[in-house]
Amino acid sequence: ISDIKSSLLQPATTSHYELFLSIPDPVSSMMRQNGIIFSGIQNDLQTTSMAINDFRSVLNVVWRHQPGEISKPERFVTQKIVRADARISLGSGETLQLGNIDIWRDWGRAPDYVDALWRILQQSMAEDFVYATGKTNSSEYLVSTAFAFFNLSWKNHVKVNASLFRPSDINQSSANPSKAKRILDREAKVDLESVIERMCETAVAIEMKYKN
Repeated sequence: ISDIKSSLLQPATTSHYELFLSIPDPVSSMMRQNGIIFSGIQNDLQTTSMAINDFRSVLNVVWRHQPGEISKPERFVTQKIVRADARISLGSGETLQLGNIDIWRDWGRAPDYVDALWRILQQSMAEDFVYATGKTNSSEYLVSTAFAFFNLSWKNHVKVNASLFRPSDINQSSANPSKAKRILDREAKVDLESVIERMCETAVAIEMKYKN
């Protein structure tokens, strides 16, 4: 067994960081070094990088990532937006009810992040990484861009409902992915607009199938 080299990659999304209030010192230090900013509530994560004999454990924090071509359940707000958007474009006449849209996130495309995870496991040393696009946009921008894809004005079809506001929502989360770019020779290639476009294309295809 001692001749077997094993690696454990602990991927953590920023969703985890929005649940709890405190951060242990090792992880907090890693976050500061990678320029991670949370405005509001922060969270508790119990692991950081280590290398013991032939076993390596690394932590990778990946910012919000969307598959684009694959639909996630509508409990994810991005899917709630594009699916309702698609239905409205097909004549549903519904109004999309959303909570706070003045929150800011770093969204990217999932395949970019999977490639980064693979590159992390190829490293000879166990190190922690943050992977993100480095660009932060508001939920309102995501909504407006999604509706613009269907040549619609979001203000005519969206209602901000205060009862849907979540007290635990942080106002802004952002990160500096420069370490991943420098060491992994990898950076996110797909911008948010392209991600939204692919999500909208997938959403309308699904809704047309249901409609028929």
